[in-house]
Amino acid sequence: AKQDDHADASIVNVTGSNSVNVYLGIGLPWTIAALYWSTKGEADEKWILTYSDMVEDYPKGIFVVKGEDLGFSVTLFNAIAIICLVLLRIRRLSFGGELGGSPAFKKFSSSLLVFLWLIYIGFSAWKVDSDDAEVATIPLMVLAALSFFAMLISQCMKLRSSSKADSEPLAEDAVPAQQLGKGKKDDAEAIKITVETLEPEKKKIKDLKKSPTKNDKGSVVRDRE
Repeated sequence: AKQDDHADASIVNVTGSNSVNVYLGIGLPWTIAALYWSTKGEADEKWILTYSDMVEDYPKGIFVVKGEDLGFSVTLFNAIAIICLVLLRIRRLSFGGELGGSPAFKKFSSSLLVFLWLIYIGFSAWKVDSDDAEVATIPLMVLAALSFFAMLISQCMKLRSSSKADSEPLAEDAVPAQQLGKGKKDDAEAIKITVETLEPEKKKIKDLKKSPTKNDKGSVVRDRE
């Protein structure tokens, strides 16, 4: 991730690997089990004793997976995932990327992510012992919703301000042109002064070339122009 401009590849790698693990690790065995029970033809005594409440609806037996706490886990995960995505978006808007930024915000981001991970583990363990843990998902969902709407509002305000800045011509755009014209004028005057200063020197050099000079033998020699 440090070698890339953004952390998109790292995030896609994490989410993609988790998705593949879930789809293949759970979906494939469930599909095989469902195909097996659909072709078995008749339920055995163990299935009847285990799922006695489903015998009337499925007398031949069927592959059963009881959801139980699955809805709680999905709700808790979605709330925490929304908060994490909002945090990443805030970092993109504030620092131009998901990584980097000030040291204080780095510590805050890492601490928040670890804290959310501990919340998920703690609430899941709490749900095993008591059904009261479902009440704890309500504040998390509210916090996730507020964070999401706050991010949308900030994004809309940023887009509005940027579009307004692009549509209105800046008054200072004319200043560089004036300064450029003034600069050209100053350059021309500087060149003129330099030429006037060098003109007497050139005249002296011409006079020296025209004046007679003596060679080693003492004879007078006139330079030819």
